Amino acid sequence: MIGKIAGNMASFYARNDLISGDEIESYKYGFEILLSTICNILLVMAIAAVVGAVPGALCYMAAFALLRCVAGGYHAPSHAVCILEYAAGFAIFAAVAFFLPPLYSALYALVCSIASAAVILKWAPVEAPNKPLSTRKRLRLERLSLFVGAVFTLFAMTISLAGLHSGLYIYVFSGELAAALSVAAGSRLSKGANSR
Repeated sequence: MIGKIAGNMASFYARNDLISGDEIESYKYGFEILLSTICNILLVMAIAAVVGAVPGALCYMAAFALLRCVAGGYHAPSHAVCILEYAAGFAIFAAVAFFLPPLYSALYALVCSIASAAVILKWAPVEAPNKPLSTRKRLRLERLSLFVGAVFTLFAMTISLAGLHSGLYIYVFSGELAAALSVAAGSRLSKGANSR
């Protein structure tokens, strides 16, 4: 469905001489990513509205996007699967936030950031199957991943040592952990594909 809509959008641009025929596939891919991202955001925000966690959802998505942009990760086989998996991941972490008392939010943040840092050190960045990284770009993304992981860890240590507690911390560090789990899954699938 998303692929068809994206194809129609790219064709519209080509028919109106806004892009050349050679650019249709590139634009189609760009529109697919844009539409998939919009669907992800809308579905997560709908879940968040139902459970009363809109600020938490914004924190979750910001943390996830920040790490995912530099560390890469798992790519679902289709846009529909991607949207459903992203929403399911948020729903699971929203349940954690619902049941975990804010009193434990600083400890939760520390555990998530340490686990995420271990994943980043071992596997980041993970390249997309259809977009290999040059040595230079890999090194740059590796450094950025380590930097982002270090910022999360320092933030978690600060709130833990200061004894600060907030339910929003659960969402922030759940977003980081979700992105780190995506890195681990993407790395495993990438190694499995390369060993065949």
